[in-house]
Amino acid sequence: MSQPPKPTDPRDPLAQHSSTAREVQQRIEVMALGEAFVAVRDANNGLHFHVLPNADHVPVTIGRRVGADVLIAWDREVSGVHARLERLSGEWTVVDDGLSTNGTFINGQRSAGQFRLRSGDRIRVGNTVIAFAAPDSEGADQTFKAENMAARKRPTAAQHPVLVALCRPRLRGEPMLAKNTEIAMEVGVEVETVKFHLRGMYELFGLKTADPRERRIRLATLAIETGLVTERDL
Repeated sequence: MSQPPKPTDPRDPLAQHSSTAREVQQRIEVMALGEAFVAVRDANNGLHFHVLPNADHVPVTIGRRVGADVLIAWDREVSGVHARLERLSGEWTVVDDGLSTNGTFINGQRSAGQFRLRSGDRIRVGNTVIAFAAPDSEGADQTFKAENMAARKRPTAAQHPVLVALCRPRLRGEPMLAKNTEIAMEVGVEVETVKFHLRGMYELFGLKTADPRERRIRLATLAIETGLVTERDL
């Protein structure tokens, strides 16, 4: 399967750095419900969240026709009834069984019939991208727990400058995060002190058991997306 749209994809409703402070707060509130949801941006770039029902065999329709559960009235490439979302034995699927004219794409790949969704998948109908998220999906629990913790907890006064230095390159549009040596120079502490504070934040935000190759990225991503670090900190 191909990868989801890159964070810079303007169609991606949850692209990094694309959300306002109010939208980030909305997302945190939706995630706190603990249910699967989809997010979509309308023609005016307004962000809309749709919490999905906590029950099997309850279809959620996607389409341009008035009455669709996920209404995409602005996109003429979307069929009146384009596709539907449905939960089966606790697993969410997207179904396009020939109703749509232009097809349904999952992470860039055209899907026919029924397709099982994973948290983070992107569904494209017409020219509109729908982001799917589910806190109970495999591999998603840690991310959701971390983001929910970020809504309630804050790094200490000593940890925050380390977090800002870690995120600084990303906020400037660079692909890499700051190295520990770079963080130490910026903050004016030893490298071991940087490692100590990072370990503390991994534990604070539920990332202690995450893959060591990913937790720096997860920490920086949740810090930026939940507003713990913003451009004002630079």
